[in-house]
Amino acid sequence: MKLPVPLTPLIGREAEIRQIGELLHRDDVCLITLYGFGGSGKTRLAMEVGHLEAETFTDGVWFVALAPLSSPEHILTATASALGFDFGNSVDQKKQLFSYLQEKNLLLIFDNAEHLLPNATLFFEEFLQNIPRQPKLRLLVTSRQPLNMPWEWAYLLRGLEYQKESPNVEGQTSAAVELFLHHLRRQGNPLEAGDAVCAAQISQLVNGLPLALLLAASWGRVLGCDDILKEIKRNTGFLKAQGQTSTDKHSSMQAVFDYSWQLLSEIEQATLRKLAVFRGGFDRAAASAVTGADLTIIARLVDNALIERISNNRYQIHELLRQYLQDRLEEAKEDQATYDTHLAYYTGLAEQAETQLLQEQQYTWIDQLKLEIDNFSNALEWSLENPNPARLKLGLQMLTATERLWTLPLLTKTGFGYLFRLLALVPDNQFQHTYARGLNLAGWLSFLLEDLPESRQYTAQALQIGLLTHDSRLVADAYYIQSLEAFYRKEFKTAQSYAQQALSGYREINYAHGIAQALDSLGRCEMYSGNFSAAIPNLTDALDLARKLGDVRTQYSTLRGLGELALFGQHIELQRARAYLQEALEYSRQFKDNFYISHILNSLGEIMRLEGQFEQAISYYEEAISIEKELGRKDEVMLEEENLAFVYSRLGQYDQSRVLFIRNLELALKSDHLAIEITTCLLGLAGIVGLSDQAVAERLVISPRTVNAHLTSIYNKLGVKSRAAATRFAVEHGLN
Repeated sequence: MKLPVPLTPLIGREAEIRQIGELLHRDDVCLITLYGFGGSGKTRLAMEVGHLEAETFTDGVWFVALAPLSSPEHILTATASALGFDFGNSVDQKKQLFSYLQEKNLLLIFDNAEHLLPNATLFFEEFLQNIPRQPKLRLLVTSRQPLNMPWEWAYLLRGLEYQKESPNVEGQTSAAVELFLHHLRRQGNPLEAGDAVCAAQISQLVNGLPLALLLAASWGRVLGCDDILKEIKRNTGFLKAQGQTSTDKHSSMQAVFDYSWQLLSEIEQATLRKLAVFRGGFDRAAASAVTGADLTIIARLVDNALIERISNNRYQIHELLRQYLQDRLEEAKEDQATYDTHLAYYTGLAEQAETQLLQEQQYTWIDQLKLEIDNFSNALEWSLENPNPARLKLGLQMLTATERLWTLPLLTKTGFGYLFRLLALVPDNQFQHTYARGLNLAGWLSFLLEDLPESRQYTAQALQIGLLTHDSRLVADAYYIQSLEAFYRKEFKTAQSYAQQALSGYREINYAHGIAQALDSLGRCEMYSGNFSAAIPNLTDALDLARKLGDVRTQYSTLRGLGELALFGQHIELQRARAYLQEALEYSRQFKDNFYISHILNSLGEIMRLEGQFEQAISYYEEAISIEKELGRKDEVMLEEENLAFVYSRLGQYDQSRVLFIRNLELALKSDHLAIEITTCLLGLAGIVGLSDQAVAERLVISPRTVNAHLTSIYNKLGVKSRAAATRFAVEHGLN
C-alpha cells in the first residue's frame, strides 16, 4: 500500500532523518535495516523518511506491513499486495514480481520483520540478487534486530535525546521532554509549573524511549506529572495505554517486553534475566562471570537491541527492561545466587584494583572503578539488605580495597554511608582485621567530611584492635589518619607525633607506600610548626619515594607541601614554589581530585598576589572558591574569599573587599576554631579603613583591643610561620 499518513507530528529525530536520507542516496546502499528496542519509534521514523524522500522515488514509496504475517513465505504476497500488483497464471510468482520491479525507481518499507527472522533474510537476499539497483530501488526494513545480511546497512535507533545529568533545571529542554509535554497537553489539561522539570526526570528514567513517554503522558487526565513519575519508579507495569487504540505489542511496556522475551531462546532468556543485577552498565568479563554467557550470547542480545554497547567493551540495559528482568529473575528463583555472584565478582575486582591504585596506572583504574560505582553500590546494598557474615565481610573488603576511590571528594559521603551501615551490622569478634580496616577507612572518610570527633572514635577503635592483635599495618594506618585529623585541628605538635608513630610502624613492616604518606604528613606538620629545616628533607624523601613507586596521589600531595614550604617558609622562593605547585596542579587535575586542586589553586593565587599579578590571582581564587562550594567546605571558602578580598583591596575595589571581609568575620566569630580567619579579616579591614575608624568599629562591634588580643593569641599559638604571614599582610596594608 501507499505510505500511510501519520496522525501525529514527529518530534526530534532530525539527525536520524538526515543520516538515513544520506544512506538512501548512496549508490552502494540497497538495503537499510532500522533496528532498535521495542517502542523506540522505528516505524514512525521510517514513515517520516519515506514522506520526505517521496520526490526522490518517482515510482513511489510503498509500505509493507509484516507484523500480521505468520511465516516468511507470505512476504512475497504481502509485497505484491502493497504494490497493488496482481499475479498472472504463471507458477513462478517471484519471477513475475521481480520482473515487474525491473527499472523501478521506488522505496519499499518493510515494517516489523523481527518475528520472521532468520528465514526472512532469504527473501531479501533473493530480492536483491534478482533486481538491479539501478536506476534506483531501495529497501528500508524495520526490525528489533539486524538481518545480518551481506548487503545490509544496519542503523541502530536509540531513544530520543534527553538530559543525562541533573534533569532538574527550568528552561532546559530536549526532544524527549517536548514529546512528553506535547502528548500531556493532548490530554486536555494545561501544563503546570514544574512540569518541564518533571518531564526531564521522566525522560531520563525511561532513557528517552518514545513509547514509554507516550504511555506515561496518557495518564495525564488522571494524574499530575509528579505522580506519574512516582508511579513509573514504583512499577513499570504502570506504563500502559490509557484510552487510546494501540496494537497489542505496543499497548504497554509489559507487552513490549513480553513480545521480545518470547523471541529469545532459553539460554538467551537465562542470560538476560541474570543481567538484571547490573547497574550503570557492565563489561564482558562481568557479564561472563555473573551469567556464564559467552560472547556469542552477548552478541545475540545486542543484535536484538535488548542490551546496548555503549563503548568498546561496555554494555547497558534499558532501565525499564531491567526492572522487567528483575521480575523474571525472581520468578526463576535465581535472584539470591545471582546477587551473591555479583557481590563476589565486584569484591574480586576491588581487590584486583587495590595494588594498582598505588601505582602508575592508578588514573586508568580510578576511571574504570568510577564506571562501576553503581555496581559497587548495588552489591553493597545486597549485602546490607540480606546480611550474613560472608556478605558483610565481602562488602567491607570491597570498600577497604578501593579506599582511594572513596577518598575522592564526590564519593566520600557515599563511601562513608556504606561503611557506617556495614560496621554496625558486623557481629563481635568476627573477621577483626577486615573490621578494623573498615574502622580506619571510616575514620579517614569522616575526617574528610570534617566530622573530627567521629574520626578520632573510629581510628581509636582500629588502633586498639591493631595493638591487641599485633597488627602493625592497622596501627600505622590509625596513627596516619590521626595525624591528618590533628593537623586539621591545627594541633601540629600532636599531629607530628602521630605521623612519626605511623612512619615507625610502616618502616617496621617495610610498607613503602605507607612510608611515603607518613613522611608527607610529618613534613607538613613540621612546616606548620615552624621547623622548616626538618620539613624539607622529609617532604623531599616523600616525593622521591612516591615517584619511585609511581604513586601519583602522594606525589601531588608532597609537591603541594614543598610548594607551600617555598612560599611560606623561612626563605620565600616564589619561583620554586610556583614550579612545585604547577606540577602538583597538573597531576591533581589528571586525577580530578578537587580537594587538592582547590588548595593548590589557593596557593598559586597567593604567589600571583605577591607578584602583583592580581587578575591571575583572582582567577585562581575564584576557581578554588567554586570547587570548595561544590564540596561544601565552608571553612575553606572563607579562607579563599579572604585572600580574594585582599586582592580586591590592592586593586582599589574597596567595596567588594569590605563585603567579603565583613561577611567572613561574622561567620568566623560564630566558631570556636577560626581564630586565624578572625585575625585575617581584622587585618584586611584595618588595611582598608584603619583601626581608628570609629564607624567601622561600631559597625563590627569590635574594639582595637580585641584586634590586638587576637593578634597576640595567634602569634603565640602558631609561631613564626603565621607571624610572618600576618606581618606580610600588615606591611601590605600599611600597619607595620
